[in-house]
Amino acid sequence: MNNNITSKETVAGHEIVIKSGNIGIIAGLLVIWLFGWTYAGYMLLKMFIDIGSNPVDTVKIVLLLVLAIIWFVGEIIMIGILVWGIFGREIITINQGIVKIKNDIVGIGKPRIFYVNNINDMQINVTIGAKLFEVKADFRTDKRKFVGIGLINFFYEGKVNRFCMSADKKDAEFVLTEMKKVLPEKAFRVNK
Repeated sequence: MNNNITSKETVAGHEIVIKSGNIGIIAGLLVIWLFGWTYAGYMLLKMFIDIGSNPVDTVKIVLLLVLAIIWFVGEIIMIGILVWGIFGREIITINQGIVKIKNDIVGIGKPRIFYVNNINDMQINVTIGAKLFEVKADFRTDKRKFVGIGLINFFYEGKVNRFCMSADKKDAEFVLTEMKKVLPEKAFRVNK
C-alpha cells in the first residue's frame, strides 16, 4: 500500500479514500502540451476572424468553426484529465448496508449509491487493457471477465460497475481487503 490510500472509520461509516496524485512528470508534460494546444487554438480562431471578414469564404468559415469546436472539446477533456490527476480522489463509504462510491474533485462529485444486498462478484479486474466497457462471459467455465476502467469491478442489479481507477493492482488488493472487513461475504461471491 502507498500513501495515496487511507482506510478509517468515520461518522459516515467505513471510508476508503484513493487519491489520484500519481501523475508526476506526466502532469508537467500535459501542461506543456496544453499550452501548445491552446496556442494552436488561438491561431485557429485568428484565422477564423481573418476569413470572417470575407463573406465569399463561407465553406472555410464553417470548416474552421467545426474544427474550433472539436479543438475546444479536446482541450476541455485534457484539462479534466489534468485536474483529476492532481486533485481527484475516489471516496468509498460503507455504512448500514449502503456503499457510496464518489469520484471527487475538490469536493465536487455525485456519489453512486449501491445497496449491499444487490452487490455480487466483487473482484479485481482480471483482463485490464482489452476493450473498454465490456463484459465477457466464458460459458464453458461460467466465469465472468471484466474489461474496462477501474481495477475493482462488481455486478449490481445485472450491470457491471467499476471503481479504483487511480490505483495499481497492489493497491486495489488492499482496497478489496479493507472492503472485505465490512461487507458481507455474499458481495464477493459469484452468482450463477
